[in-house]
Amino acid sequence: GEYGVFRNGILLHGPRGTGKTFLAEAVAGEFKLRYFSVSAASLLNKFVGLTEENIRKTFETAKANGPAVLFLDEIDALGTKRQQVGDADDTGGAARSFNSMTARLMECVDDVRKHPGLILMAATNSYDGLDRALIRDGRFDLHIRLDLPNEDERTLIFEAQLAKRPSRHFDFQPFAKRTPGWSAAKIGTLVDRAAFFAAEEQR
Repeated sequence: GEYGVFRNGILLHGPRGTGKTFLAEAVAGEFKLRYFSVSAASLLNKFVGLTEENIRKTFETAKANGPAVLFLDEIDALGTKRQQVGDADDTGGAARSFNSMTARLMECVDDVRKHPGLILMAATNSYDGLDRALIRDGRFDLHIRLDLPNEDERTLIFEAQLAKRPSRHFDFQPFAKRTPGWSAAKIGTLVDRAAFFAAEEQR
């Protein structure tokens, strides 16, 4: 703010189901901002130039409707490491066109950084595959890793999930112990299924 420090560009990375989308929604909700969520894969188009146009339109729409959070899910669909373009090995021009859309994405990110009314957030499950220039400071200032929950955290997730349902209290620890490597999303699905069976049997 007044010190001339303006951080933007929040990159969430980590395994599937660790709550990256949920966190982006929570940021928008907490600060009462409009929320635009776009899967980067949905912007891909096989016709030359159309992917770049889709990227530009997405950013323009969010910018015109600020203050807002623009959340780019699966950013790796547009921003993996750029490929070397050699005449011999790029017969269909695929590498060239991929590089061009990654470059367009970077331009749009740079442009958005000049608009204080837009918070840019992105998520990826394959952090190491991203183009380093895309996620450098000045484009994405914060890189936050979201890991799978440990046993104690899984116990709390079971507790929170069951708090919303008619259930009698029991010990969640054995369930947490038997679900190593499970994400919050996967635990949620398990609780949903249990609730479905309980409803069917009216217990």
